[in-house]
Amino acid sequence: MRVADVMTRNVRTARVWETLDLDSALSRLRRFRQVPVLDGAGHVVGLLARTDLLEAAARTVRPHKLRVAETLHEAVTVDADLPLDAAAKKMLMKAAGALCVIGDDGSFLGLVTDGDLLAGLRNHPPVRVLEGTVDAVMSRDVESIEPEAPLSDAANAMLRGGFRHLPVVDGQARLIGILSDRDVRAHLGTDLADFLQAPLEARCEPVSGAMTPDPIYFRAGTPLDEAVAVFADERLAAVPVVDGNDRLVGIVSYVDLLASLHERVMSNANHAPAAADF
Repeated sequence: MRVADVMTRNVRTARVWETLDLDSALSRLRRFRQVPVLDGAGHVVGLLARTDLLEAAARTVRPHKLRVAETLHEAVTVDADLPLDAAAKKMLMKAAGALCVIGDDGSFLGLVTDGDLLAGLRNHPPVRVLEGTVDAVMSRDVESIEPEAPLSDAANAMLRGGFRHLPVVDGQARLIGILSDRDVRAHLGTDLADFLQAPLEARCEPVSGAMTPDPIYFRAGTPLDEAVAVFADERLAAVPVVDGNDRLVGIVSYVDLLASLHERVMSNANHAPAAADF
């Protein structure tokens, strides 16, 4: 399979000369976490993400006048004919959550997200790529937080650890919820880096008031093909892993799955070249 087989063509875009208010800009991100920014010729000049908008709004006293040209970040582009394994490699190397697909003339054709790549893997699995369980790819050294902890502790932990999701556990380390950086920002009203500027009342709010309770999770030993199906269907960024007693033992992200995909495809290519191009 190639990028053209999984990309989304009907994508909302922004123009580089636009000035947006925060609410209307965020509405464009309801389906996708990032919006391609185009110039007058339809060429990609960048991507606009929710975090870009929130950070820009925090820096200005006029959040109703956000200039797209001053808010976007660099886009990673790929050709429509690029094989999916190469697209996954590029996404991982660039730490990108989405790839902009361009034509021979440089015009924008569509968007490929991490979910699109995982959906392509689920629907057209290469030989042996989906063997194994989540235990082989999950991160085991997982930081968690208790529901009574203040949101300021959660923000600090995310900043210190450089991660975007915190499993929430009870006193016996049993999973009861999950907290994302988006949840924290929404309740604090600031970007994570500026959480100390949030009102004291918001900083002291317990994690339980912002977390998603009863989150989707995997049991240790869940087959990788089942995990990929869940990520592709639910468009999740990370899923906690628990043991038979619901105790947290790890967390799996789409990055973990894409990294495993690329490693296994390359291994297949070394042993059977014809199996590498899926």
